[in-house]
Amino acid sequence: MKSIIPVTLALVLTISLRQNVLAQDTASYSKVANRLIGLINAADYPGVGNLFSKEMSQALPAEKAAGFFAALTGQFGKIEKLDEPRRNAEWMVFPAHCERGMLD
Repeated sequence: MKSIIPVTLALVLTISLRQNVLAQDTASYSKVANRLIGLINAADYPGVGNLFSKEMSQALPAEKAAGFFAALTGQFGKIEKLDEPRRNAEWMVFPAHCERGMLD
């Protein structure tokens, strides 16, 4: 019985720490997502590009990114709010409520 208590305590602490790390991770993703939404809604496409990593900038150059986000805003309108994020494999997905529809 005495050996079960330390194991149980270790398991509870591990779960608590993991949840805390995930909450901090989610908060940092949310901060960046909200910044991105502000830039997209303001049509500040160079500002959006400044958030891109080197790999993302190569995959979606500034001129293509500007066209993509302008078309997205033209079709769906401004992004009004984000739902709570969901982890999807390697990605964090924020369902976005727009003026004329919803996006993941």
